[in-house]
Amino acid sequence: MSVGKIESADIKEVVEVHHQSFRGYINTCIGKNYTFGFFRWFIGYSDSVTLKVSSDNGVVGYVVGAKIGYNAELNKHLKPLAIKGVLLNLSVLFHKNFLFILKSRIKALLSFSKKTSSQVKDPDGKGLSLVGIGILPSEAGKGYGKDLMKAFEEKAIELGYDYLRLSVYKSNERAMALYSKQGWRSVETETPILYFYKEFKNNHVFLTDLGG
Repeated sequence: MSVGKIESADIKEVVEVHHQSFRGYINTCIGKNYTFGFFRWFIGYSDSVTLKVSSDNGVVGYVVGAKIGYNAELNKHLKPLAIKGVLLNLSVLFHKNFLFILKSRIKALLSFSKKTSSQVKDPDGKGLSLVGIGILPSEAGKGYGKDLMKAFEEKAIELGYDYLRLSVYKSNERAMALYSKQGWRSVETETPILYFYKEFKNNHVFLTDLGG
């Protein structure tokens, strides 16, 4: 097992890991062209962290993240790919999370707010958002997710970040269990999304008060 930076030559394998890990999710239903564009953007973005974990059989997992504030630029890049993907896969329009995601993307494109939610405040300092993590279902339970999370945190500290942030659908119980075991703390919202934080500068996990 080895953990290293995702290179352009790895994208095909990483996309396959993503689609197997998130089968049925809206971003995989849009199609692989969208997913390729997603990972290419992260590889080319200067304030990103992109890591893969490999076994003898190739890439079995990945994690990608970017400095908080990346959303508008990423969504602008992905907009044409998303529109094309939806037109080619109209069933996406009936996905249970379609309207919620559409609303979130519009807000990001218009830069309405830098806050994650009207109910959630980020801690002070420089933050890194863990945007995506996936492990091949056939390789689940072998510790690859823990190895990726540890490597991601170490890279964030190396780059001078003060805290980490991520969001996950409340229905994704496996992911939430992993984050909790790794010392992240959750912040409830009134949306289908749950936020998790981990702070480095004071050597403790940050948990914000809701509502301001």
